[in-house]
Amino acid sequence: MIGRVVGKKYVLLEKIGQGGRGSVYLARDLKLGKQWAVKVLDAGARQEGAVLKSLEHPMIPRVVDFLEEQGKMWLVMDHISGKNLRELYGSGDVSAGRMLDLALDLCQVLAYLHGSKPPYIHGDLKPENLIVTPQGRLFLVDFGAGAGRYRGACEGTPRYAAPELREGRVTCCSDIYSFGKTWSLLLGSQAGRGWRRVLDKCCQPCPGKRYQNVQELERCLESMKRRKESRRIVFLLSGALAVCVVAGYSAGKGRMEDYGSGSHAKAGVQKELSGQDEDSGGRLTSLAEDLGRAAGIQEETLRQRQLSEIVGGLEELYRKAHQREWELRSGLLLAWGYWKMGDTAGAKGVYQELLGSYPHSGECYGSYGCLLLETGADGGKLKQLYERGERMVWDKEGYNYQIWVKRIEEMGG
Repeated sequence: MIGRVVGKKYVLLEKIGQGGRGSVYLARDLKLGKQWAVKVLDAGARQEGAVLKSLEHPMIPRVVDFLEEQGKMWLVMDHISGKNLRELYGSGDVSAGRMLDLALDLCQVLAYLHGSKPPYIHGDLKPENLIVTPQGRLFLVDFGAGAGRYRGACEGTPRYAAPELREGRVTCCSDIYSFGKTWSLLLGSQAGRGWRRVLDKCCQPCPGKRYQNVQELERCLESMKRRKESRRIVFLLSGALAVCVVAGYSAGKGRMEDYGSGSHAKAGVQKELSGQDEDSGGRLTSLAEDLGRAAGIQEETLRQRQLSEIVGGLEELYRKAHQREWELRSGLLLAWGYWKMGDTAGAKGVYQELLGSYPHSGECYGSYGCLLLETGADGGKLKQLYERGERMVWDKEGYNYQIWVKRIEEMGG
């Protein structure tokens, strides 16, 4: 096929993929000089090709030409340059938080497909069919194996295909199942409790027990994102911006004061907490606010007395935490409380415990690193911590971690 000219216009340059029902080639337009992706289909795919050409969505490659030649159908489409989701996630170039944003993007394109009249079922969702461009845009590709609008059955890919596909039945819930399998296999052990709850429902063998439409799935993912944002507020209260004050960043100090004194912040955090977390979350948020106020008291004796009482409460939360997320949050806040009391050894001890339990936490590395900087740790220890963090931290987008890295870079790495 290489070198073949299709439609007297498109010269095939190289094979770039194998779709569900045909091969995909990179081609150059001899008239325009532009590169396209050209997919070869069986001669009986006329109706399918026409349907694909009718799809218009910013996350679906455009079909710009549709040719019949020598018993084959040729779909000429936008060539999407980028990495598929398996390559991207495996390379470490995408964080767990970014995976949530990409999942929400996919919900949008599925909502478009499923909402068409009649619904269009992709039928072959998998990491290889999700391309992320260098600009961060998600594209859903390879519709050739899908059920489409007019066929009642499709094969899909065994590892991701819904069980009912083997029986010749396919619905919108089949795409939801494949979505769940895709994110489950990519996230693996990194999938937290919220992700596991969503993905388990997506992957139910019985279609009736899954999300019944993509809008339900999207609402659950949006709720997860809001909870992540509310947890970020608690993290900020529990030492992240407070450490930035220690590190001398006035912008961080300003933001801490905003969160520390605002009752609306506390209400917003508590509103998003699940029922079983509400008591711990409410108490931790109150202690964070109290600690912020106590740390600002000028009179030494009063400040130390109030700090001591608050740190005692934090110690209790930290030592008795049943859930890992509360142990981490209360531990970060406790370490900062020790620091404000002048107990540097106690603060370092808590940070070291946290790093042992949460070796992938950017919050731990960032907070501990800023403390070491402030206390004048030797360069060897700082470099060792920095190099370990660069290897271990999963989410390098955290505020604290970025502050820590910036300080190290300012010192010359």
